[in-house]
Amino acid sequence: MASIKDSARLIKRVVLANYSSEEGLSITPILSGPHGIGKTQIVKKVAKDLNGFFYTVEGGSIKEGELPGLPIASQDKDGVATIKFIPHPVVAAIKRVNSVYYNQLCNTGFLEGKIKKTEKGIEIKVGSTPRTIPNKTEAENAYLGDENIFNFGADFTAEEKFLLVESGEIKPFILLIDELNRSDTQTMKEMMNIILNKSVNGYDFPFFVQIVSAINPASANSEYATNEMDDAQLDRFLKIKVSANLDEWVDYAMGKRLMPEAISALALSEDIFRLKKESNEDKTPMTPSPRGWEMSINLISNCEKTNTKKFFSMEEQEKLSDDVQILVNGKVGEASRTFFKNLRDDENAVKPSEIISGKSREIDKKVLEKLSQQRQIRKKITADSLINYLCENICKLETDAKKDAKGKEKYENSLLQIKEFVLFLDSATRLIFAKKVAQVESVLATDGRSLFQKIGKKCIADELLEEMIALTKNVEEMMKWKS
Repeated sequence: MASIKDSARLIKRVVLANYSSEEGLSITPILSGPHGIGKTQIVKKVAKDLNGFFYTVEGGSIKEGELPGLPIASQDKDGVATIKFIPHPVVAAIKRVNSVYYNQLCNTGFLEGKIKKTEKGIEIKVGSTPRTIPNKTEAENAYLGDENIFNFGADFTAEEKFLLVESGEIKPFILLIDELNRSDTQTMKEMMNIILNKSVNGYDFPFFVQIVSAINPASANSEYATNEMDDAQLDRFLKIKVSANLDEWVDYAMGKRLMPEAISALALSEDIFRLKKESNEDKTPMTPSPRGWEMSINLISNCEKTNTKKFFSMEEQEKLSDDVQILVNGKVGEASRTFFKNLRDDENAVKPSEIISGKSREIDKKVLEKLSQQRQIRKKITADSLINYLCENICKLETDAKKDAKGKEKYENSLLQIKEFVLFLDSATRLIFAKKVAQVESVLATDGRSLFQKIGKKCIADELLEEMIALTKNVEEMMKWKS
């Protein structure tokens, strides 16, 4: 159980982590708790802390078809009969905010013009490698439809999205779907579709829209009139069980300047603070799944990235480790205990930056000792991690090598360390590593060029290159780089 104060911080972590996630890996948090506990206020506080917009939809009172909007007959510019929908107020509000941001993108741009729409497309000068997202073709615009004419950001990287939110130029739009499981069956299906797909009647919610849900506990002995959610539905959410805490409420009440004598009378008898009944508690467990683990691991990484003073106080930043464990438990349930135990017990874990430090011509002997103790599956994960690290950092090493002697030395040392690592691997793992690097169309550095082009000839032995050439489908491409 999380207190009200803790729940707000946990929701904030998930929302920010979503902005740092690649497309398709965002998580929808769902607050579960009894009536009168302040779930709406929790989410409203998150929106306020992020200086964002807040909107709530009451699932218990909304009617079927209300959220998608009422249909009306229409014609497009070519005279083709179509059906359009009068948007629900929340959808209309999102569209208005979307169009304001789109106009800014076209006029002044964001981040002092570093992200701006021009005749060529959206020009992005954030990071080490400027790029341009080309304008959509006529066919692509026809496919997306008029509803999405002002949409942008789907092609932005996770870093670019987070920078826009962190700058405050784009404010989060937090939509709370309250009492999700107290709606009728058909309405709940409509809301689930909107929550999971972030789309309604052909309109795709822009990236700055984040959805949070809230439910009352639902189980066989629950006193609430709710629709139970099955495991497949729950697997799409990260559940945070929230409970009222008397000490925390006393601080809240004093801040609200409520009558001190009354607060004291309440604090002296905790049993009258709130009703504690089995039927008020959420007994539905979360269960692990491959998708849930992917989201959890992504969440761990992105919570670390977004644990900044911009959004969290020093006290809150120190709670990162505990918060992450609570959040992963809310995604995969009790399986998280074994996961974090294994994580703590993995004494032989090695970071790519420890292998390729660039500080000397050889890998540190302590690092090699850890590598030698790793199990086979762990070695493969380490090798794959190194490839991902190289894709993200090789261009910077190349750039620094051109600046000065120190940068050149680090670059040359790093190449030697990569070569030593490849030779250190057993033959099976070495071949797997080399074959992945040889995927010249998909394993790319940040400048869009093949990683093999950058390190293959320099770091992979000739005999292994010959073996790769014999196995790869890209024979001509490999031969070109080898020569």
